[in-house]
Amino acid sequence: DAPSTPRLKRYLDGLGVTIPDGAQWEINLAASMWIRRAARALRQGGLLVMDYGYEAEQLYSISRPQGTLLCYAGHTLTSDPLHDPGSQDITTHVDFTTVRHMLLTTGLQIAEYRSQRQTLAGDHQAWRAWTQQGEGVWRERDGRVRSLDALVDADGLGAVRWLMTLREVNPLTWPDPLSAEPPPFGVLAADHLQLADPIDRKSTRLNSSHT
Repeated sequence: DAPSTPRLKRYLDGLGVTIPDGAQWEINLAASMWIRRAARALRQGGLLVMDYGYEAEQLYSISRPQGTLLCYAGHTLTSDPLHDPGSQDITTHVDFTTVRHMLLTTGLQIAEYRSQRQTLAGDHQAWRAWTQQGEGVWRERDGRVRSLDALVDADGLGAVRWLMTLREVNPLTWPDPLSAEPPPFGVLAADHLQLADPIDRKSTRLNSSHT
């Protein structure tokens, strides 16, 4: 049928994408507008976008005929966004092709674009070793280590994409927050949400999404 707004057609035409018969895909027009407003508001500094997502050719693919929409309620995963309205979180994956295009049209410079697993890989083992030697009983240290491992789990939080853009900042002088010495306090404090065991993939992704 005809699209509810011509912006949907312009969005897909800009990506060179045609929706096949029977497919159901999510298009977040508001996200593009938010990205553009946020970028234009930045005079100098960096804008970091972090979320689950794909390139457009992967996101809008016949291999995902039902899109990526997921719902979470009471620690349960569902796919019905109209069930019990207002009681569940609804999420979809980000189209990072469009996000990057929007950022570049505002004059921002792409400084980094990779997965969280790739971003943290160089420091993960050092932080892990430091945490294992930290204060507290072994059970607390083990929980902190498992939380660190969850951040780079390729099937969970490690798949989150990091897109860093800069304006009026030399990427070579941009401070790396991971290059500093570990802070003199526990990685996991009492007021932080304890992640589930990384072995429990479904539970880890669910709890992490609410962190």
